[in-house]
Amino acid sequence: MARFSIQGVFNYSMLTLSDHERVLYVGAREALFALDPNDISRQLRPQIDWPAPQDKKRECVSKGKNNQTECFNYIRFLQSYNHTHLYTCGTYAFQPKCNYIKADDFTLNPAALEDGKGKCPYDPAKGHTGLIVGKLK
Repeated sequence: MARFSIQGVFNYSMLTLSDHERVLYVGAREALFALDPNDISRQLRPQIDWPAPQDKKRECVSKGKNNQTECFNYIRFLQSYNHTHLYTCGTYAFQPKCNYIKADDFTLNPAALEDGKGKCPYDPAKGHTGLIVGKLK
């Protein structure tokens, strides 16, 4: 059986299989991956590192959250937006943020963050469901 893991990366919780590209997209704690669905041990593109900044992590700790388990950017939403982009959201140390990923080169522009309130849970331990309907702003 093929396995996929990267040292230091945890909580591989978001999985999205692209119909048109034959790519398995995986969201984890502070990282996103594009894997070959026929051999998940093989990355098709370099991983995207998307950590919450240190100042956001400090704010999270100052609000009484656990700096070992809660104050990270847990990817909690990852869906195809159209044929060229994916849309992703993360907890961002209890201050949810969203962004678009260019599917062709699997890149995310950290300067183009959107507020994720109402789109993504604050707490990485909370269950949720998400669906893109119509167009996002």
